[in-house]
Amino acid sequence: MGRTKGSKNKPKDQPQSDPGTGLARSNDPVNVFLNERKNALQGYAVRNYDHGGFMRSAFLAISESPKLSLAIKTGTGQRSLYNALRYAAATGLSLNPQMGKAALVPYPNRETGDVTVNYQIMKNGLIDLVMETGAVRDLVADLVRENDRFEVTRTQENDSYVFVPARKNRGDIDGFFAAITLTTGRTHIAYMAIEEIEDHRDRYNASRALGNKSPWVHSWKGMAIKTVIKKLLRNLHLSPETGAAVAVDDASEFGGDVIDMVADDPPIRERKPRSTPEETPESPPDPPADTPEPDQKGETAEDIAARLTASDEATNDQAGAEDDADGESGGSII
Repeated sequence: MGRTKGSKNKPKDQPQSDPGTGLARSNDPVNVFLNERKNALQGYAVRNYDHGGFMRSAFLAISESPKLSLAIKTGTGQRSLYNALRYAAATGLSLNPQMGKAALVPYPNRETGDVTVNYQIMKNGLIDLVMETGAVRDLVADLVRENDRFEVTRTQENDSYVFVPARKNRGDIDGFFAAITLTTGRTHIAYMAIEEIEDHRDRYNASRALGNKSPWVHSWKGMAIKTVIKKLLRNLHLSPETGAAVAVDDASEFGGDVIDMVADDPPIRERKPRSTPEETPESPPDPPADTPEPDQKGETAEDIAARLTASDEATNDQAGAEDDADGESGGSII
């Protein structure tokens, strides 16, 4: 007899669900890989977010991409995928390809030809993090063409701008701007000429190995807008969340293949509370390089970014020991 709708009897082979994530348990290689690393990845979070939802989005992204799934099959690919997931876990943006917030991008390794993986924050994901701080009233970013009217006025108290797109015959792209208005009413503006954008793309584009599949090819405008937003955010210090997002995206974009970096186990630390407009200073000074904060105070976004990029010289034995340590975490997530 077939099962009737609403029956309490479940087939014997139906996977059980993990209460921690709501995902069915299975021996799928992607599930096993993520399950062994889920607890370590949670330690990299800078902002409070649904870790179970983040892990489900990672499972979906990897499972739906044949090239990402290939990374699971080699030691080189697994280490690079884990490193990319550490970047992703720091921001907690969904990796669901349909959301367009962030992505795991497969690359051919320059030396071995194996599939390796990098992390890419998308424009919409960065904007979401900015608006989530509660310190921003509005964020505008757009391209400026030659025949548009675009003027910026800067004073000690405030930035202001005028942007009037030409009604027709706007001409070629002249540059990109981003403007943030804080809840205090103050506006900050950044502008990058087209030559600056192209120079940034050529000097720091870690996805050149993708050729025509690079995001700078198929999503050039979005990458340019994200670049000018990041330039603006570097001088604002809105929150640890946005600082971490810019830092990890810079490290991913500037650093080449993430396989060149080997992860350390993240420490247990207390998460910082969300920033408010009243608590966010305009320009807090950077801590002296020779006086780091004690561990018990928790890591800053800069600490995390530095740790994520600091292990170029780790040996293969150290990488293998890391994988063994990851495998000690128990419980299935899928």
